[in-house]
Amino acid sequence: MRAPVQTLVFDSKPYDREALQRASAGCEIQWRFSEFRLSAETAVVASGAQAVCIFKDLCGQILHDDELARLLTFPNVLITAHRAFLTHEALAEIARVTVANLLAAGNGQPFLPDTAPV
Repeated sequence: MRAPVQTLVFDSKPYDREALQRASAGCEIQWRFSEFRLSAETAVVASGAQAVCIFKDLCGQILHDDELARLLTFPNVLITAHRAFLTHEALAEIARVTVANLLAAGNGQPFLPDTAPV
């Protein structure tokens, strides 16, 4: 049996947790949720995780965030879609794609089409 993918989620809210746990039911993912936003101080907790999810809206922006830019160089970081719409369907789809990409990465497979890492 394969060990679960140890996954840390920064800046998570109850609706994130529910959607991700629902989407990953029966999957080999062990979630660790943090209410803290990503910063130089909080990034240290990511070191023990195999995968790190960061919910941050970067649409149409040039990346100027030093901590985020540094984390993007690590193979265990996955940037996910901004979740501002908050419909059940949108949250479920974001969670489904996040779980699928985490499992793919854990199995050495490519990410879903159009969701390649930044």
